[in-house]
Amino acid sequence: MNDRITEDVKRYAKEVLEMDLVGIAPIERYADAPPEFHPQQFIPDAKAIITMGLVHNPDMVQESHMNKAKSVVEIHGMNTENLLAGYKMSRYIQKKWGYRSGATGLPVHLPEDFVKAGLKDIKVALKPAVYFSVKMAAVHGGLGKRGVNDLLIHPEHGSIVRLVSVVTQAPLTGDSLSDFDPICDTCDRPCMRECPTGAVSVKQGDPYTKGSIDWQKCFNLLGNEALMLGYAACLQCASVCPHSKQVR
Repeated sequence: MNDRITEDVKRYAKEVLEMDLVGIAPIERYADAPPEFHPQQFIPDAKAIITMGLVHNPDMVQESHMNKAKSVVEIHGMNTENLLAGYKMSRYIQKKWGYRSGATGLPVHLPEDFVKAGLKDIKVALKPAVYFSVKMAAVHGGLGKRGVNDLLIHPEHGSIVRLVSVVTQAPLTGDSLSDFDPICDTCDRPCMRECPTGAVSVKQGDPYTKGSIDWQKCFNLLGNEALMLGYAACLQCASVCPHSKQVR
């Protein structure tokens, strides 16, 4: 039965929702996760996490912070598709298979005052955001590894992917963890060098990621500069990654 539900969920993601990526993580992989990131805070007795994703058109995100509004439609269109896909997947599982499910891990929607002037404290901007890492879910679901840019790096598509997760009580069969090894340790790290705010840094000793992003710097750029100048977002750390460039 578990395999039957799993096959149906993946079919629905690929054929109906037209997702480019789908990976499933069994709840056991969250045994060492910080409590605030545990999926069972959303769905009691959750058994699995489904992570789905869309891949950017490489031409639309190349050197994105230099091209102003070039990627506006791309980014907002993909976020909208992911939001709908997460909602539809959770609803599909509940209606067809009878298991409670819910989508999470979507991009944070910033308050109006942040958009206009920028906030001094990123913690204010994020409230009441949920504490769920869609990137962690993607790694646990076998979709790749997190690099120095602290983004998911997919073996085929690099970092130019956008993700959404669905937490479910359905007893799905998990995918194998990826054996992909990003080249971060030998790379000259353009994600750090070309970040317009210097927000990217190497992170040592973290089992979940090779790097860290200072989100205060990121969101200050978005609030004070990017949104006023027509930038949809800064995807520089994703677009300059060698793993992303290989798909062009």
